Amino acid sequence: MSRGYFRIFLTARSVDERKAVDIHRKTLNTVYMYSIYKTPSSLWLCLRFDKLPLLALPHNAGQACIVLAQQRVCAYNDAAKMLGITPLMRLASARTLSAHITALERDIARENHYLQILQARAYRLSPTLCRYQHDSLLIEIGSCLRLAGGLTPLLDSLRHSCDDDSYPACWGLAQTPKAAWLLSHSETGLNISQPLRKRLAPLPLTLLSPLFARPVDALARAGFHHFGALLKLPTSALAERCGIDFSNYLQEVLKNPMPPGELYRPPSHFSETVNFDYEVKSHTPLRWAMDQLLKRFCRFLRQTQQYTAVILWQLRSNGKPNSHLEVRSHKPHSQYSHWYQLSCLQLDSLQTADGIDSIQLSCDEMHSLHTDSEDLFQAAQGSESAAHLLDRLGSRLGKDAISWLSWRNEHLPEFALAVHPHRQLSKAVRAEGNNRPFWLLTTPQPLSVKTEGLYHHPSRKHLRCVSQAERIEDHWWQAATSRDYYTARCNQGLHYWVFYERRQRRWYLQGVFE
Repeated sequence: MSRGYFRIFLTARSVDERKAVDIHRKTLNTVYMYSIYKTPSSLWLCLRFDKLPLLALPHNAGQACIVLAQQRVCAYNDAAKMLGITPLMRLASARTLSAHITALERDIARENHYLQILQARAYRLSPTLCRYQHDSLLIEIGSCLRLAGGLTPLLDSLRHSCDDDSYPACWGLAQTPKAAWLLSHSETGLNISQPLRKRLAPLPLTLLSPLFARPVDALARAGFHHFGALLKLPTSALAERCGIDFSNYLQEVLKNPMPPGELYRPPSHFSETVNFDYEVKSHTPLRWAMDQLLKRFCRFLRQTQQYTAVILWQLRSNGKPNSHLEVRSHKPHSQYSHWYQLSCLQLDSLQTADGIDSIQLSCDEMHSLHTDSEDLFQAAQGSESAAHLLDRLGSRLGKDAISWLSWRNEHLPEFALAVHPHRQLSKAVRAEGNNRPFWLLTTPQPLSVKTEGLYHHPSRKHLRCVSQAERIEDHWWQAATSRDYYTARCNQGLHYWVFYERRQRRWYLQGVFE
């Protein structure tokens, strides 16, 4: 079979033979689809953070530091390694090496939060990723190589994200996710030029001890210490000696490209807090905290390809809620500068008697990203969009101070114009056609008929109809109305919307064109 593609010709003479051919073809189709999926186009990258318990906790990198789990060392930094600290060492033994060593208790919640941040960053490069074990991320990158410009640019982008934020990781690359995890323990984990079996051969079997302690011990007693010798054994003999689960795991390492865990999905909630070391009574420190939190939040939105139209600021005094600011945008987006401007406008109008010791940014309304059409020349003209103007006015004056005009599905113009509060605004309904003005009079004003045409007394203007009639008839079940509408023009060139009431036989002015 050549690289996942083959063609087979079968002939059948009888009905039974045709049935057998159909069954055989279905079987071959299944093999064909599986062969496509396991080709090198399926490529998995493993990022294993072997120092995750230490990275998740605040510590001094220049001082010897260890992390304890059940009074045994599970992680340590380079300074502690130079003192002779080893994995699973007891705290008392570590204290004998140095009395000034810093011991921290492991925090699983912080580690999970740490991995969530890393998943969000990797999600912008590949939509297929999951956690594995307790300290690793598995990312399918084979389907993203063309978009990223090749393997090297994609790895450079990931390496840049990890190194810039001090996220040291061990890398592994293979056609299956579990093989990538195993190869992350190798110094040549990114070298995919050699066959997978040859790359796995020098790895020690002790890597499988957390999953299969008894089979690994039994193999060690029999003289098997590396994968190379183990992979030479027949599958049936290996299953009989070590169990079917162990044998199936090795087959998955070699052949199964499916993710071993639940795929990552971007969270629909964001919440982060900045705590102050002292009580804040001025807006300057609060602005700094807002700046830091909004940068993290907007980067999170871009990485997870989401957007939002509302964020919530919670200010606390002595650990209790003091006040909150609900910042809304007319149009959902992920622009840091706009959110920061709106937040500062609301903060300027806030007065608090008590000092603030923490500020929290949260968002519960996030949706998948979609793109809207924008004005091609708006940026060149340097003009502000209507949506941003509404947001700034709403933040300064309050949302209740802004209303929005829109059209309703009514035939009579005086009933078609509606006023909506800004909070209830979703999308204004535009009137179809260009023959009707947007600005209408509250009550139609009567017009006089003179020899030179229509005459409007308040403005002292003569009007002359310049369009054909448009007849509107409605409300026949209440007070029947029949009107003929025209576009009229005055001597100064302005255009008006007038109508002739057929039942009353009178002329009225309805609106003014812009």
